[in-house]
Amino acid sequence: MIPELSGDYVQWLRGFYYTVKTGSLTAATEIMHRNQSAITYQIQSLENMYGVPLFMKGKGKRELTEEGKFLYTKTIELFSEIDSIRPEINQASRGTVGEIKIAASNSILEYYLPEYVARFRERCPGASFILEGVTELQTALQMLASRQVDFGIVFLRNIPDYFETTPLFSSGIVLITPKTGPYAFTEARLEYLMDIPFITPRHGSSVDVDLRAQLTRMGLELHREILSASTSGAKQFVGQGLGVAFIRAFAIDEEDRDQFNIVPLEPLLKPMDYGIVQRRGMAMSTLCEEFLRCLGETDAYESPPASIGSGEDRDYDS
Repeated sequence: MIPELSGDYVQWLRGFYYTVKTGSLTAATEIMHRNQSAITYQIQSLENMYGVPLFMKGKGKRELTEEGKFLYTKTIELFSEIDSIRPEINQASRGTVGEIKIAASNSILEYYLPEYVARFRERCPGASFILEGVTELQTALQMLASRQVDFGIVFLRNIPDYFETTPLFSSGIVLITPKTGPYAFTEARLEYLMDIPFITPRHGSSVDVDLRAQLTRMGLELHREILSASTSGAKQFVGQGLGVAFIRAFAIDEEDRDQFNIVPLEPLLKPMDYGIVQRRGMAMSTLCEEFLRCLGETDAYESPPASIGSGEDRDYDS
């Protein structure tokens, strides 16, 4: 239910916003073409409405109270939503023209999304994509919270309740090793994993978080030698015979199978669920909704069959 508000409420917020943004009433008057008494009245009206002071008492540059900081953040979000109404209405009238902004890991952007983007562009040639690569889940969530992107495609672990999630696929982790040289093995024995140099993902990435959580439960600590910011970079290092690397199974293609030994790690390491994350209650454009339907038109990813070669049966969940 929409609460009853004064017809001047948005103008009150504008006066408050420009006073904060510029740092003074004088500067705000120049932007808004209002006199100081009018803007002072707008701010006082907000303070009376919410029953809290928005600015610290004192002279000089106005400093916000904690309540003022909160309202300022919400005001930015509100005006961002208002700004999006016109282009979204125009986009809806055109049906299939507009931008789709997505935050995801570089692996998702490089190895998972291209097929769906290509398929969708055939259906909606007027669609354009802005793809934001992130190395940490928290970064993607912050971009969603601030409406910098329409949705994210991330691993579905520890997602706060104020986001909605839709599972897309499940992917295990595989080990890639050189075809020749001292690290050219085809079995993932635990004794191997203790001593091999690893080309590992950046701290905080989905693979890194998943690996550390699962390996810690087994009392296993990796011998890290090279940190790589991308899956493609890790592949290049392995190709030079510098070690082995953990890669999400969806990021393996036919060229990789020719260049590397692909060693499945199930059930040593569990697969992880990936999916769509969006801000709860946030309206999606018609174009975004159509693309989300396109993403859903697929079966769950089938991880490669298990081949641990550990020499014994072991319950790694214990």
